[in-house]
Amino acid sequence: MTTHRAQSRGYTARWSASLAAAQEASARNGQHTPLDHAHLARYTLGDRALELEILDLFLNQAPQTLDSLRELAVIRPMDPKGWVAGCHTIKGSARAVGAVTLAEASESGERELDLSPEHIERHLIAMAAALQDVAAYITVWRQN
Repeated sequence: MTTHRAQSRGYTARWSASLAAAQEASARNGQHTPLDHAHLARYTLGDRALELEILDLFLNQAPQTLDSLRELAVIRPMDPKGWVAGCHTIKGSARAVGAVTLAEASESGERELDLSPEHIERHLIAMAAALQDVAAYITVWRQN
């Protein structure tokens, strides 16, 4: 039976490793990138294989949710709860992987009170651009 103290030490070692990986990621990617590597490294405890798996899930799910939002945007009257839920889903996924710009664009859409076609289109364009930016970045980054 493992004692609480031994379990605690194991967690501490993993946490220390994740912090070291986050610092290394920050140093390696010192310029602004669409992906917060330090956040992702902390989230995955510095496990590169896990980072790639999570990013693959994100890259499969986020475009599908954005497509659902696009479909929702053409329906009149528009479903405000569906809009908020879709934006919230993308925001949460983006925050989880460290796609900060996408999370901010999604949050802006989530908070929008004027759901006129012009405002919705502006948010869809911003989310699509941020998603395209982070997806392109991840594609190049994963090859390194």
